[in-house]
Amino acid sequence: MSLTLTVRGSAQEEIAPERAELAVTIRAESGSKAEAVEAVRNAAAALTAELEAACPGGDPSAEDASGDTASGIERWSVQSLSVSSWSPHHDSEDVLPARFTVDMPARIVFGDRATLSAWVTALAARENIQIGHVSWHLTRGTREAAEVRILEAAVTDAHRRAGALARATGATSLRPVTIRHPVPHSGGPSPFRAALAADDSGDSEAMDPDAFELHPQKIAVSTEIEAVFEAE
Repeated sequence: MSLTLTVRGSAQEEIAPERAELAVTIRAESGSKAEAVEAVRNAAAALTAELEAACPGGDPSAEDASGDTASGIERWSVQSLSVSSWSPHHDSEDVLPARFTVDMPARIVFGDRATLSAWVTALAARENIQIGHVSWHLTRGTREAAEVRILEAAVTDAHRRAGALARATGATSLRPVTIRHPVPHSGGPSPFRAALAADDSGDSEAMDPDAFELHPQKIAVSTEIEAVFEAE
């Protein structure tokens, strides 16, 4: 008599990030809209000139650059500026003259952590430059290779679980019938998930006290499958 066993298999792999995307905002505030715009444009021109020298053209199409760029910068972009205004209030409830805030967002993608640290240190000291968040990523090749490995590991995990159930029931043979990937999650299918893992690198490099030393967490890539086996 055959027995149908339905099990889930899962696997996860933690990988050091290879790419960092730095968000930067060029910002100025003034009682004069023209002065604020000019300050932002001047700061943007200086930043753009440096980025152009490091990575000509910004290489906007290289979404999966190898990270071997000599400058450590893979690509960059500077967006259009936006202007907002607001009117401060005095304690006497009088409305003071309007103030203008001008923003111009930029992003820089680094393939080298030391270069990222050096740029963050330099930009943080500049007037009209605000450092935003850093997001960490894997290159496409690394991510796809990891997905293949963890998918194989998830199938092995499912087979192990099914084998345990089969032995518990006294069955002596096990045959796979179907394997489903991805396992549906709320909100739709999610074949692979990536999240920051706990940082246990223990990196204790000596660092310049005037520099920002960045220690990214590893990226955990995980997946889950559902498999049906027939045991006899």
